Parts: sequence; structure tokens; C-alpha cells
Amino acid sequence: MIAYHVNEDTLLECGAPEEVAAKLFLDRSVELMGDIHLGNNVCVRSSIIGPDVQLGSDARVVDSRLGPLCKIGQRSTIEDCTLGRGVDVEYSSAIDSGTTVGIGTRIGHHCRIGRNCRVGAGCTIGHGVQLENCVVLGDGVSIIGQCTIGYGSAIESGVSLGKGCIIEYGCRLGAGSVLQEYVRIGRCCRLGVACALQDEARLGDWASIGSQCTIGEKAIVGEYSHLDWRIRVGDRTAIGDDCVVCEGADIGADCIIGTRCWVESRAYVQTDTRMDDGEYRMLAQADRSAGGDDEKANV
Repeated sequence: MIAYHVNEDTLLECGAPEEVAAKLFLDRSVELMGDIHLGNNVCVRSSIIGPDVQLGSDARVVDSRLGPLCKIGQRSTIEDCTLGRGVDVEYSSAIDSGTTVGIGTRIGHHCRIGRNCRVGAGCTIGHGVQLENCVVLGDGVSIIGQCTIGYGSAIESGVSLGKGCIIEYGCRLGAGSVLQEYVRIGRCCRLGVACALQDEARLGDWASIGSQCTIGEKAIVGEYSHLDWRIRVGDRTAIGDDCVVCEGADIGADCIIGTRCWVESRAYVQTDTRMDDGEYRMLAQADRSAGGDDEKANV
């Protein structure tokens, strides 16, 4: 890259070689706040470009505002967006109109961020991530490569998503939650604060998970089911549709919980248990007499 303090009329006057000037397009409505670093075949229209911005070859910036020290990679497109100070967009990515990106966020290659998204400060978005329109990311969100976030979903601050996660439209993920690799969240789900979903866990549409829950590897929570807070679901357990699991319950690994089941607060469901449709599980009588505060019933 070559650095010039440029506009359309003064490229040659500032010493840019004629062959370089011929490969750039900066229209008269571009406002440059300082030196910029340009690759070949760059196109900038109707934008405000802060100092020390780097635009890679074949980059395109239209109707946008780029803060100081931003880096736009080769063949990337920024259209009608606002990028804060120090935002780094790697090659072959696209950010659509109406989107804002916070200070210091890093966006990997081959990403697409849809219209009217809000990306907080200090986020890390890995390669191949797709954010559909109207997605909101809080500060410090980390998304590893090849994830998809559906329309209108909101991911609160400090959430971490592993490789290959899919979040369907209309979801909300609570602050500090961690999703490992290939987790799938169905439509309009709610996930509380500080939850942990292990590899390949799955939530059905409209499922609701309270704060501080742990969902094991390859576990499934069915559609419209509700899990209260501080619940543990073991690996490979399947919870059917329309179930309710109350606060503090512990469901072991490899269980099958039928549809419309109810698990009482602080109850313990042993490994390999099968609950039929509509079954109700509660604390044992001895634990109930003692208040059930510290012990769990084996059922």
C-alpha cells in the first residue's frame, strides 16, 4: 500500500504516479481527515474517512463513515455504515447499510453483516460468519468461524460462540453465556445469563432456558420447553416438547424425558432414566420433610 493525503483533484499533485491515480476512484463528496493508505482499484463515494485508514485493493466504501485507524481488506464492501476507531475488516467481507460497528472490533474474512445491525465494541467475529438483518451484538462478543445469527436476534455482552453455531431468528442470548461448537438454537429461544451449552447441544423453537444452566453435549431441549435457573442436563439427554424443569433440578446423562413432563425443583433424575409423556417427578418424601434444601432425591 501507498499512503497519500488525497482527493480526486490532488492525487497527482501529491506525487502519486499517474498509473496509481488512474486505478483509484474518490468522488468529490469524499471527506478525508488525514493520510490514508490505498491499494489498487479502490472506490470511495460520499464517505468520511478518518486518519490512518487502510483500504485494500478492490475495496469499496460508499456513503459510510470510517473512524481513525480502520482497516478494510481486499475486495471488501462497506455501504452506508459507521465504523468506530480501529475496526479491522478482513478481505472479501461485506457490511450492509444502516449497520454500526463499535471501537476495536475485528471482522474476519468472507463475513457478511446484514442491514441495520449493531455490533458492540471489542467484538471478535471469525471468518465466514453471517449476521442477518437487525442483529444486535453486545460489547466483547466472540464468534468463532462459520456461525449464522438469524434475523433480529440479540446476543448480550461477553457471549462466546464456538465454530459452526446456528442461532435462528428472534433469539436472545444472555450475557456471559458460552456455546461450544455446532450448537443450534431454534427460533425465538431465550437463553439466560451465564449459561453453558456443550458441543452439538440443541434447543427447539421457543424454548426458554434460565440463568446459570448447563446443557450437556448432544443434549436436546424440545420446542416450547422451559428450564428454570441453575439446572444441569447431562450429555445426550433428550427433553421433549412442552416440558417444565424447575429450579435446581439435575438430569443425568442419556435420559429420555417425554413430552409435557414436569421435573420438580431440586429433583435428581438418574442416568438412563426414561420418563413417559406427561409424567411428574418430584423430591422423595424424606427430602421433602427435611425441606429439600441441600439434598437431591434419586428417582
